[in-house]
Amino acid sequence: MGNPEEAFPQSIHKVPSNEKEKYRIDPTHSDISSEDSVKSNHHDALEDERVLDLSSNLISEFPGYHLDVLCSHIVHLNIEYNDICEIPIGLSKRLPNLQIFRADGNELHMLPDDFGDFQFLRKLCVCENKLVSLPESLMKLGNLQLLKVSSNSLRQLHCEIGQNVLLEEIHVEENKLKRLPATLGLLKHLHTLIASDNRIEQLITTIGECENLKVVDLSRNKIHHIPDSFGHLSKLTKIDLSENKICTFSDFFASCGSLESIFLDLNMIGKFPQWFQDLEKIQEISLKSNDLGGAAIPEGFGFKSKDLRVLDLRGNFIEMLPESFCHLSSLKVCMLGTPLDYLERSPSFQNGNWLRYLPKNFHLLTALTKLCVEENQVLALPEEIGSLVNLEELYFGSNMLDEIPASFTKLPSLKICQLSKNRLKRLPEDFGALSTLSELYLDSNMLRHLPPSMSLLVNLEIFDLTENKLRDVPREILACMTKLKALNMFFNKFEVPYSEIPYIIKKTHYAERNPEFKNTWRGRNNASISVVTQSQDKTVDDQGIETPVITKTKDNGSCSDNENDTDEDPSDEATFSSEEEDWDTQVVASSSESSELANYLHVVTPADDSGDEEDWDKEVKGNVSRLLSSDKEEGQFDLDEDEGSVSRVIIPSPVRFDSYGNSSRPIDFAVHHHRQTPYIYHAPSVNRHLYIPWPWVEGQFDSDVEEEKDESESIVNDMVS
Repeated sequence: MGNPEEAFPQSIHKVPSNEKEKYRIDPTHSDISSEDSVKSNHHDALEDERVLDLSSNLISEFPGYHLDVLCSHIVHLNIEYNDICEIPIGLSKRLPNLQIFRADGNELHMLPDDFGDFQFLRKLCVCENKLVSLPESLMKLGNLQLLKVSSNSLRQLHCEIGQNVLLEEIHVEENKLKRLPATLGLLKHLHTLIASDNRIEQLITTIGECENLKVVDLSRNKIHHIPDSFGHLSKLTKIDLSENKICTFSDFFASCGSLESIFLDLNMIGKFPQWFQDLEKIQEISLKSNDLGGAAIPEGFGFKSKDLRVLDLRGNFIEMLPESFCHLSSLKVCMLGTPLDYLERSPSFQNGNWLRYLPKNFHLLTALTKLCVEENQVLALPEEIGSLVNLEELYFGSNMLDEIPASFTKLPSLKICQLSKNRLKRLPEDFGALSTLSELYLDSNMLRHLPPSMSLLVNLEIFDLTENKLRDVPREILACMTKLKALNMFFNKFEVPYSEIPYIIKKTHYAERNPEFKNTWRGRNNASISVVTQSQDKTVDDQGIETPVITKTKDNGSCSDNENDTDEDPSDEATFSSEEEDWDTQVVASSSESSELANYLHVVTPADDSGDEEDWDKEVKGNVSRLLSSDKEEGQFDLDEDEGSVSRVIIPSPVRFDSYGNSSRPIDFAVHHHRQTPYIYHAPSVNRHLYIPWPWVEGQFDSDVEEEKDESESIVNDMVS
């Protein structure tokens, strides 16, 4: 059976990541407005005539041959994804009415100084180039509405950008900006600011004057502080400040009535801002991997947020949830566990929160479809958990559950149930009522038997019972689970030999062979190929001269001892005689002989008409010494060089054998050593230590309680010191 760990994938402990983030800020904002999309066919025809599209044409120089004359009718020039390095000066004179200029994905290092002479330019897109700076003449673009310079090497934006008063969108993500110009506050029409993946350390205070700002993405920067003026923005709908160094927010936020999504992951926020309880239109909140601790969630949170559907608070230090939490009537995804993809293996770490109980009225969250509370310290599930009629995925691994409430088996929609690494000693007798289950993880518990009703789990595909205390193999239960694809029951206390533990045998199904490839190498059938070999058997003719017997391998692998076999086609004799004299055939024959001999060096020379015999050993030594003593450098040999009748050296690779004596791969093949996957890293940006709840529960551990207590105290003292 091999390694028992290979019989079941490590994905048994897989922790679900957040569901597809439907409200994430999309940096690729659509440039086509609703007004532009509604056009008549006549207008579409005119638009086609006014667009010059030269994108993806492998152009290395600016296409001046298309612009030899005045092209006043062109309003849209597209040269995206070429190899253009430079834009010529005076282009605005050739294209006086240009409104849209797209040059993404080129090799531009700079824009010409007179680029601001395009009087009617509305949209400028020069992403994925090598721009280090923008010309100051851009301030002359009085009609510019969209500026996209993402994925360049910009180190600053000129303060003159504030003179482009009609700007509505700025995309400067993936650059090297350390600050934003203070003149952004002059852009009263700006509604989208995307500046993620930069080096911004401080947010400008004038940003609060952008009164129409709706979308702000400043994620993956180095921002420490959010100015109070940021709270004066009253029309914000989406904020992404993830992966910064933010510790606090202002207590006032004017956008409480309009915010729909807020992402503050991987910061150092210690508590919910007070205005969180006034979020009326919020649909998604994500604050995973912060420093939220204790009662970090305010008591009034939940009363006004009736539209909240996704709440992600993984990887914090939250110890309790307020009762108002149960008023989130639209909540579908609640994530309070670990931000990692797998459960922590080390017993001294936990990457989730520090919850010990869920609120009493938690069962009122009837809209829940996914609940993740892994790596906490929950002692018991809510008694009325069966009221969560829409719950499909439940993840409660690495907690302190001793038993499952009776209402648990009333979850009518449950498909995935993870209860790994708890202290369960028994399951409800009617556990088989969860007929919709497809994945069940009960590994690392203290189960001694399974209820017979589990035979009703006919839809189960993944079943994990690793590291329990089962003594009897549940063969009758497993016989009913006809859809099982993964099963692991190792490391129990079965009273049967290790080889009799049930497991899933994986069979590989190959596609049927194509009849068109019969008798070809694609069909794995070389029956039509006849190979001429020379055996060591010899015959004596009438004159007493010994001649070797020529054998010919047939289609079925058998050999004919008589070359005049009546079943042979006469044409085969001609083919055979030509192959006998063929040089390549002699090489094959000699190579096959050498593989059976002890020596691994063999020399093959062309046939000599004089019939003089060659000294094979002498020739081997001479050729090998010539090759080894050669002073030629690498690449000096010419494959087409004619060496005349110089002998060729065939060096077959020695073959290694397995324990049964069967030949295996040649030893000169590279052998790849596969290493076992290392332990999962701990939650990033969070300093964690072992939390030990007191007092100990009697009989909680199999080992001595006092020894466990002394050992844990020494670990904590070492960490504190």
